[in-house]
Amino acid sequence: MITAEDITIRAGGNVLIDRVSLALRPGSVTAIVGPNGAGKSTLVRALTGEIAPAAGRVAIDGEDLARLAPRALAARRAVLPQASSLAFPYTVHEVVRLGVLAARDRRAANDRVVAALSAVDLSGFGGRLYQQLSGGEQQRVHLARVLCQLPEPCPGGQAAWLFLDEPTSSLDLRHQLMALAAAQRFARAGGGVVAVLHDLNLAARHADRIVVVRKGRIAADGPPAEVLTAGLIEDVFGVALAVGLTGDGTPYVLPHGIAAAS
Repeated sequence: MITAEDITIRAGGNVLIDRVSLALRPGSVTAIVGPNGAGKSTLVRALTGEIAPAAGRVAIDGEDLARLAPRALAARRAVLPQASSLAFPYTVHEVVRLGVLAARDRRAANDRVVAALSAVDLSGFGGRLYQQLSGGEQQRVHLARVLCQLPEPCPGGQAAWLFLDEPTSSLDLRHQLMALAAAQRFARAGGGVVAVLHDLNLAARHADRIVVVRKGRIAADGPPAEVLTAGLIEDVFGVALAVGLTGDGTPYVLPHGIAAAS
């Protein structure tokens, strides 16, 4: 379990995260949604140990993240940031290979890279230069790198965690669904997944839990059908629209129904 206990994060004179408490359990996908500038990415950076809160504490299985060595932390969680840039002409295989923390031998490492590329629909791309790929293909390369870092959802019997910050932002529809299906498989196998998403329909379909962030605080937290209501969307996002339900009870919103809230 990953827990945040009353954490506050400041930058200059601004409070970016304001006394947030959160408990994340493995075996499920948690989607973090909210308007631009709400604090979603900042919250993820705190949960992954990238930044330290000014107050409060973040722990994994009861152990403070601040006390874990970088290599030990990397063995427990992998992070896909919003954007990643490379200044050198690496091949796709070399980029994904960066995610391999340990392997029995060179062949085992290469097999892990090949499996990760297959999982993101990039089989056969290993020898291509990263800079020559489209934006969506580059994003999938980094997703493969993250999957390569944590090939097992429960190494040594302890749950591993994937943190994905806007993993679908540059992807076409097919690969959006593929990326989130990979996240679901990781969670169903016992790992934990936290994903920042802007598409509420994707969040509703693929997440077990939705955490809504607004102005650095949690505005709602629970199953999609309980969280994604017309009232909450109008209150948090400032738009008025109807929310429907599919046959299995999954909520959905129709973009063409959006109107400015009064």
